Order: sequence, then structure tokens, then C-alpha cells
Amino acid sequence: MTKSGASKTIGKAQTSTNTKATPKATMASTNGNLVATNIQRTNPIPTNHPTDSYLPSHLVNLIPELDSYQQLIEAEKKLDVYLARKKIDIFQSISQWNNSKQAHRDFSHHDKDQNKYLRVYISNIAENQPWQDNSQTLETGSWTMRIEGRLLDSQTADDASRPKFSSYIQDIAVDFKLPNKVNSDDTSEDNDVDMVNGESNDITNDIDTSNTINLPLKSPDANNPVDGSESTETKKPLETPTQSPIYDAVEWHFDAKNPVDFDGLDIKRPGTSNVNCTVTIQLKGFTGDNLEYSSDLSLLIGKSQGSLHEAIYSIYKYILLNNLLVDNKTEVISNSDDGNSTTNGEKTYVKLDEFLCRLLPENADKDPFSTDLEDSASSEKKQDEEKTLKLSELPNLVNSHIAPIKPIKTDYVIRVDKATTYGELVFDIEVPDITQLQNPAGLHPNELSTEGMKLLSELDELSNQVQPRLDDLEKQSNNLLLQLNASADKYYFFKKMATNPVPALQEYMRSSANALKVLSGDEGFNEDTVRRAQFYKDNEGILFENLGVLLANGRL
Repeated sequence: MTKSGASKTIGKAQTSTNTKATPKATMASTNGNLVATNIQRTNPIPTNHPTDSYLPSHLVNLIPELDSYQQLIEAEKKLDVYLARKKIDIFQSISQWNNSKQAHRDFSHHDKDQNKYLRVYISNIAENQPWQDNSQTLETGSWTMRIEGRLLDSQTADDASRPKFSSYIQDIAVDFKLPNKVNSDDTSEDNDVDMVNGESNDITNDIDTSNTINLPLKSPDANNPVDGSESTETKKPLETPTQSPIYDAVEWHFDAKNPVDFDGLDIKRPGTSNVNCTVTIQLKGFTGDNLEYSSDLSLLIGKSQGSLHEAIYSIYKYILLNNLLVDNKTEVISNSDDGNSTTNGEKTYVKLDEFLCRLLPENADKDPFSTDLEDSASSEKKQDEEKTLKLSELPNLVNSHIAPIKPIKTDYVIRVDKATTYGELVFDIEVPDITQLQNPAGLHPNELSTEGMKLLSELDELSNQVQPRLDDLEKQSNNLLLQLNASADKYYFFKKMATNPVPALQEYMRSSANALKVLSGDEGFNEDTVRRAQFYKDNEGILFENLGVLLANGRL
């Protein structure tokens, strides 16, 4: 910029300063009101830039009250994080309750009134046996085995709304075992299977014994059945001298696409000798996510059945309540008593107490209430107290203490030396109320879910009501920060002028000349040079200053 141009720029600045001091003297006749309004504006125009809420460190040192403002901002951030976490926790709890197929079982120890009892009868009748038939006709002797059940309630048998036996059963399997001497005539003929339900549900199916059905109650790994069909006394193969082999099996499985209601299952076979069999009954609601907990895990979380997610979540709550989270292994002994420090999301190790140590494989057989543990050496106790576990290893630890819920198994002898055995084998099974299974809206967990959704709705409503006020305060805060930064620039400029006016004016002239070039678009750069990346590396400071000028004048 030439000397005359600089003089004009300084003259414009002086004129503007004098005009602001006496605004009434510069009103135009045509656009007087507009000019007067622009000249009388003393505060900077509020603009939304990323640096609106930024406070330079030198400004914080200059104004001590800004330190309190910074503390207020940090407190606001912590409050926002806390509210967001609580909202996520409520939403996760609601999702957990809604996704549970049998959520009421989680509260079965509180709501025992919802459970009912199903009485199961297993019996058989013998027909055309040699000791029964006195005539000379040669009719094949047969027997019919019946498995039936009835809910113990006040409803009558002819009540149409009464739930059937099949409403509570997921699977039924009957394994017929060969006697010591196999009668070939017993397995050479066709067999009949009847489903009995009073008047209208009598279903007869012919089953060929040559196509026997294998039980689906075991997984490919015989040691890990998928639905808990393995019993403690059947760990050996079936083909052992102490057990009879299975020569036939009858199964019924619930089909949701084609449901069949019945009160009893009849199985008819030809034969004149007693037959040993095993009856396996799998109730509804005890497959899939529902698992059985070990005694150690049940003692810790207070439940004997549930899902894997519920077990892990219960242990995590136990860890938080007992302040067992630590940063690393070196902080196990010097564990803080502040409960908030264990929930900051930075703890990755768990200090194992007496009950958590029992979940470890080497301590699984110990009893925490036994005298042997109380009389153990102090060094061993100290070693147990100092044990730690990574938080990420908790699911693997819980997996070793869960197993599928075992179905109900019972042995039965089909007797052909009696006309009927009705009433000899009767047992009761605790089952949930079928109305609660079909309409879970009235269950206690879903009531909690409704309350949680209501709480979230109220929180959102309050947030929407407060948000306009918060936005207004945020806008006022940004305006005040913008004015504060502008006042700080004026302060440093006049401070330089008072300290050494000549260099300050020279710097002001250079800055004004550069701003004029930037605003006019005449930078004086070669077009080919600007296209190269090295230009921006060499002139980073100049470009940063130019961008600041454009932002300050609303050109960007």
C-alpha cells in the first residue's frame, strides 16, 4: 500500500472514531435513520463461529473471575454426562424387561401367587392278555400307556376356557427299553398312538416301529445337552450291561404353526410282557434364554434360574455396590471408599471378595459357611483377598456356572399283569399361570417397564420445556464472550499504544493494508504459485490472519 493509501485508511479510521463520538452530526437526509442506527451500534454483531466460547489463556490470567466460569463449564459437562448415562441405564433396563420371553420368572420368588400346580398321571391298561381272555379266539394282547395332566384349580372339566395339558408342555418323549429277553413278536407289528381330549380331540396315528425316532434332547456333544436332558446317573452309554437298550421312542413337540390341544397322550403297543420306559417332560418357558445357575452363583445373586445376561448384570451390580472395581492390580489393597470413583468407566479390574472367589474353578467346591474355611491359614485368606479379575473375563467366568434347565424325567414300568395301573404314579409340577404367559401385560416386570417409559417421557418433556431457556442463555453467553474478546483486543491495542506508540502505529498500518488487500481480493500472489501446496505451507501465518479478517467482517 502506498503512503497516501495508508493516510486515507488512517483518516477513515479517525473519521469513524469521531463519528461514533458524535453520531447525531453525521445523519444523512435520505437514509438518516439507517446510518444513525449503524453508527450508534457499539457492541459487536453477534456471529456464530467456533471461537465464540473460546477464552484465551492470557485473558483468563487477566480476569480472575473467568476461572470460576471455567469451573462452571466443567460442572455443566459432568451434569450432561450424568443425565445421559442415567437415561441410557433406564432404556437398557426397559429393553431387558421387554426382550425377556419369560420375564415374570425373574420375579417368581416375589410373586409366588402367579404359579400353579399341574398334576400329571402316568398309567396303562392291559387288553387281550392271556390271563384275561378265556375264549379260544387268538387275539394279540396289547397295552395302552396314557400320560395326562390336569391343572389343580376350581375350573370344571367341561369348561371351554380351561387350559389343556398341552398348554404347559413343550415336549414329551417316551423311551421304551428292551427287557432281558426280547420278544420278537412285540416289535414286528404296527403301533398306534392316540391323543385323547374328551370328545373332539381323539387323534390316532400309526407309527412303524422299524423307523424309530431318536431323542432330540441331546446335542451332538453328549456331555452338553441343549435342553438339559442329561441326568446325573446317565453319564455312561446306553449300551451298557446295567441298562437296557432303547428299541423304540415316541415323541411329541409343540408346533406354534399348528398347535394341538389335548389333555392326554395315549400310546398303544402289542405285547404280553412288562416293558420298562423313561418318560421325559419338558415344560414351556424352560428353553432358550432360561438357564439354571450353580449353587455358588445362586448364593451370590439370590436367584436359581434366569438368563446369562441377567446373571452378568447382577454380578456387575454386586461389584459396584461393594466397591470392588480398581484401576489395576496394584490398587487392590488400597481400594477407595468413594463409590463414585468405581463408576467412572475407567476401572478395568475387579477385586475378588470371598463370594466372588468361590466362582473361580479352584474354589468351586468350597463352602463359605463351613468351619474349614474359617480355620484356614491367614496367608491363604490374604492371597484370596488380593485376587483380581479383568472385567472383560466376567462373562467367561459366569459361563462355567450355568447349565440348561433339566427336564422332568421319571421311570415307569408298563405292567400287563394288571388291568389298569391308574393312580399308581402321580406327581405335581409347578407351572406359571397360562393367563400370565398369554397376556404378560399384567406382570410386575412389565409394570416396571411401563413406569420406566413414563419416566423417560417425563424427562424428555421437561428437557423440551427447559431447552428454549437454555438456548437463550447460551446465546447470551456467546454474545458476552464475543464482547469480552473484542474488549480484550481493544485493551491490548491501547496498551501497546501507551507503551510504545510508533511501533504500534506501524503494525496497525501494515495490518490495515493487508486487510484492505484481503477484502478487495487483490493479494498480489501469482496464480501458478497459489496452485502449489508448498505455498500454503510457507504462508500459513499469513493465510491464518487473512481468514481471521474475513471471518471478522462476515465474508465467510
